[in-house]
This record gives sequence, structure tokens and C-alpha cells, in this order.
Amino acid sequence: ADATANDSTWDSSSPHSDPYGVMTGTSGDYFSTPDSATLDITGDIEFIVRVALDDWTSGGVQEIVNKDPGGAASVKPYALYMISGTMYMYGVNESMSFNESSTSAVSFTAGSTHWIRVTRESTGGLINFYTADDQVAIPTSWTQLGDADVSGGDSGALGTDTTVFEFGTHQLGIHNRSAGKLYRGLVYDGIGGTVAVDFNPNDYTG
Repeated sequence: ADATANDSTWDSSSPHSDPYGVMTGTSGDYFSTPDSATLDITGDIEFIVRVALDDWTSGGVQEIVNKDPGGAASVKPYALYMISGTMYMYGVNESMSFNESSTSAVSFTAGSTHWIRVTRESTGGLINFYTADDQVAIPTSWTQLGDADVSGGDSGALGTDTTVFEFGTHQLGIHNRSAGKLYRGLVYDGIGGTVAVDFNPNDYTG
């Protein structure tokens, strides 16, 4: 699935050689893709995002990847967000929940561009957080952020639902809005597996 903007959030200064979408931080502006079977990832999962946050260490919640209906829903498939430079991965199904964080925080300069990556193994519930210096291509070498194999013992399958998938916001751009530039965003079904979502401004033709 290709994630697209719900509004004109493409910056006219975005270079053709390295385009980006603007996460405005304004309520109602968001990048999304409709629910589909491709997004029903229940086993291992991987997120890879190239992003420049206006404030990497903001104390507020900055949503990066979100498929979570919020509220009292019994299933909240998966989400990646940041608080004060710490990455968190979150998920809930009807029998298990987890909300694990990296044991170290990033200290990136405000507005600087970096790659971030998170993986979760279904068996054992092991979560790993990584970063990489900026480059156009998806990195092949990553630096572990904090401890390896973070787990609260919450192993097992992720849940599935019909929620819209979003980058940079939660609940259709209303909550946990990130501000900055989104250059690339991928979700894989499996670690190094099949691409389920690919936000790539190079594909934008509007």
C-alpha cells in the first residue's frame, strides 16, 4: 500500500532529487492509507522511517507509525512513537498488550534528518530499536539504540482491525501530531520481509 497525504502537505521547496512530505503538526493534516488485508500483520514486523523532526526531544507524544483506533478498543494493532527522544513500540490484542521503550534516547539536533528502525519478533516479543545517519538509500548498517531484545514478556501475535494506517499522527490527524519532514516510511510484514506500506515522495504525481 502507498501512504498518501490527505491535504496539500508537499513543500514547494522540496527538491526533486530528494523530495519529502511536510508533517505540519496541524490538526487534520496526515499521511495515510486505507485499511487492507496487507496491513493485517500478526507475526514479525519491521518499521523503517527516514524523517527530520522539528524537535527530536519534544516531551510530547510524536507519532511516527500508527494503526491504532485509540479509546477503549480491545485491539490496537501497532504503533511507533517518540517522547523526549525515546522510541516506543505499542500494541494491544484481546489477550496481550505491550508498550516497550528504547533504553536510550536519541540526541539529534532539531530539524536534522535520520533513519530510525524498529523490529519486533512475535515469538518472545523481542523488540529492537536502531538509528542510522542520513542518506537517500535505505541503510544497510544500523546502530542499536540502547539495549538489544527489549521485552516485557509480552510475546505473541499482533491484533488486526479496520483502522486507517497513518504516518506522523493518530486518529486521522487529530492526536499526537509530529512536525517535520517525512522522506520515506516503510512497514514490513516480517523482519526484512514483504513491504506492506511504502511512503515514498518520489512516487507523488499530484
